[in-house]
Amino acid sequence: MKNSVTLYSSALPLWFLLFSPNTWLFLVLTQLIIVSIVLYASLKNIGYPDPPLIWRKSIIWNTLYGFISYLMICGLFLLAHFVPEETSAGAWILEHIAIPLDTNPFSSAISILYVLICLLLCGLTVYFANRHLSFRKTDLTDEQKHKVSLCLAVFSAPFIALFPSVSFYR
Repeated sequence: MKNSVTLYSSALPLWFLLFSPNTWLFLVLTQLIIVSIVLYASLKNIGYPDPPLIWRKSIIWNTLYGFISYLMICGLFLLAHFVPEETSAGAWILEHIAIPLDTNPFSSAISILYVLICLLLCGLTVYFANRHLSFRKTDLTDEQKHKVSLCLAVFSAPFIALFPSVSFYR
């Protein structure tokens, strides 16, 4: 007589791991490294004479706003799941946005559009937070703040949202 074993899938979307406090230390350290590289490179690119000075004055805030953008995109993704599936619109949102967000955002044109809009919102949040808050105690000109904030918004956006989670479970 054979014993049968039943295994149940506990696959989670990759972005859902960002809600776990266990991953926050890794995420903050990764964000710190990415922001440091982008900040230093963008300051060198605009010809600023002392990038470490700006780094010391703004790195905590730059990292914090990047971390907030990761939480923001998770919240926006989770928002797509809180629709009543009894209605036809709710069923459509679940089928074309929420489920593809959990598995592969590239499987639906609507879901990839939703991801890109969420990334744009997160990027704009990082841009305005850095431009108006992070660099206010520095001697950067408005044009320099614009260029550095734009680089930070583009290169430190939560692009993990584009990664198909289904590739981990096959």
